[in-house]
Amino acid sequence: MIDRQNDLRNQVKRLKWEEDISYKTIAEDLLQMDYHAFINFMHGYKNLGKEREIILKEFIETIF
Repeated sequence: MIDRQNDLRNQVKRLKWEEDISYKTIAEDLLQMDYHAFINFMHGYKNLGKEREIILKEFIETIF
């Protein structure tokens, strides 16, 4: 599970740099979560729940 979460973190960083999609947009518009909680996920302090993990993964797959 940790590897999967780390893979998601790396893919989100790629979204930010290659597609210019902000963390705030991903957090609030896509995942319907607090921006600061998402930043905690990005720093590895917390993991995403299963539902948000699935949503994020599907979003990433549509772009890449």
